[in-house]
Amino acid sequence: MPAPTDLMERLAAAVERGEDVLPEAAEEPHEVPEPVPPGLFVAQPVPLGHGSLAAGGGDWFTHSVTGAPLLVVRGYDGALRGFLNVCRHQGGRVVAGEHGTGASGFRCTNHDWSYDTTGRLVGAPEPDDVDPTEGVGLYPVPVTERHGLVFALPSTAKVSLDAWLGSLDADLAALDLGACRVERLRERTRSVSWIDLASLLVDVPRLLGGQAPGPMVHEVVGPHQRFAVAPAGTAPEEVAARAVRGLFLFPSTLVLARAGQASLVGAFRQQGGLVGWRHEILVRPGAPADLAAGVTLEQRLFAVESERPSRTRSPGVRALRGQVARAVVALG
Repeated sequence: MPAPTDLMERLAAAVERGEDVLPEAAEEPHEVPEPVPPGLFVAQPVPLGHGSLAAGGGDWFTHSVTGAPLLVVRGYDGALRGFLNVCRHQGGRVVAGEHGTGASGFRCTNHDWSYDTTGRLVGAPEPDDVDPTEGVGLYPVPVTERHGLVFALPSTAKVSLDAWLGSLDADLAALDLGACRVERLRERTRSVSWIDLASLLVDVPRLLGGQAPGPMVHEVVGPHQRFAVAPAGTAPEEVAARAVRGLFLFPSTLVLARAGQASLVGAFRQQGGLVGWRHEILVRPGAPADLAAGVTLEQRLFAVESERPSRTRSPGVRALRGQVARAVVALG
C-alpha cells in the first residue's frame, strides 16, 4: 500500500502530466437499501471529535448527532472517558452545552443528581433512595485517542481501531492533527438521505465546488478512501505545501486538510429519516484563523438537502456505495 509521502509524490507526478489518478469505477453489487441499518454505524470505531476539546483536567465536549447523546471528559487523573450524556435517575440530559473547560463535575438540571469527572454519582437529593453498590454512575462508553482525534469504541464494533484504520493510520498521523485546535464547531440535523450526504464527502469535485481545481489522486484503501488535489497552477515542487489532502473513514467521516487548517466532518443516520452531521474546523498554531474555506464546506453540506442526487457518480461515490452495500450484507 502506498505510503502518505508516496501519495504526494504521485500527485506531483500527476501535476506534471496534467492528469488525474482515479480508482477503478467498480459498480456496487446492488443498490444500497434506505434507510441504511443503524448497525452500520456501530460496527466499527466512531470518530467523535478533536482531542483539544478535552485537553486538560475537567475539559469536556458533547456529541449529540449519533442518535445517542455522548459526553467526553478529561479527568483530573489525565484519563479520557466517555459516557452517555443521560442521567441515571430519569434519563434527563446531564450536560447541555457543546464543550467547556475545568469542570469539577456535572449536575442534571431535572432533579440535581450530580456526577464527578469520572462519572461517579456524588450527589442526589434523597441519598437514602440510592444504593451506591448498584452502579448508578453515568453509563460508560469506551473511548480512545489517536493522532489528535477521539474515537468511541462501541461494544458492537466488529474490529479494533488498529484493524479498522489499517494502513490509513499512517496517513492520519501524517496530517499532524494533534497540533491543531478547534476554532469552530457546528452540529445540525438535516432531512436528507444519509447516503446522499456521505456520497458528497467522497465526490471530490462537488465537495470542493464545481470542477476539481487541479489534478488529483484518489485511492480506495480497504473500506476507506484517500485523495489529494493540487490547486490549479501548482508546480510539482509546490505540491507538498499547497495540496488539499482528504481521508474518508468508512462509513461517514471526512478529514480534509489544507494549509493552516483542517475540517473534521461526520454524518450519522438518525431516526425518522433524518441525518445528523458535525463539523469541526481545526486551526494550526500560528496560522491565521481564516475560516472561509471551512464555512464554504458547511454551506455545501447544507445545500445537499435541496439538491437532487447526481446521476453521474464519481469513482469515489461508486466505491462508497459498493462498500456500504457489502457491509449491509455482512451485517445480515
